[in-house]
Amino acid sequence: MLSRRKDPILLAAVKTGRRSVRNRAELLEWLAAAAQSRRLSFEKLDFDMPLKEQARLLAASQLLVASMGATLMAGLLLSADAALLALPACHKVGPGRSVTCETEELLKSCGLRWAQYPVAFDDVFYTIGRGFDFTARREIVNELIKELLEA
Repeated sequence: MLSRRKDPILLAAVKTGRRSVRNRAELLEWLAAAAQSRRLSFEKLDFDMPLKEQARLLAASQLLVASMGATLMAGLLLSADAALLALPACHKVGPGRSVTCETEELLKSCGLRWAQYPVAFDDVFYTIGRGFDFTARREIVNELIKELLEA
């Protein structure tokens, strides 16, 4: 039997490595501050922890902020009243000053409160052997959190 946490959580599942957020440490600091200002606990999802513990964190999450890949896998364990902020993976730039970034939208179609971080062309960086990363901006993250939690 899975014991459920009573305290609501802002949970981060932000990947490291390829096609990721370039300023991950900063993003995690912003998320922790946003959680504190809304009286939420802040946790980071570690996919190496036992599945039972992951499920317990996800079930108590009021907001999951997750990279592509984690949005689908982790998001399936969210409660129906939770929200999801999806951090996309960027694949290519062009034509012009455009960038193609994608995330799984399955949970969006399930009625979950859902938003995708909008990556701007000027925030994308390419590294050989790593691919495209993007720099998240605090004001955008805070606005999306506000929209998702106050909906």
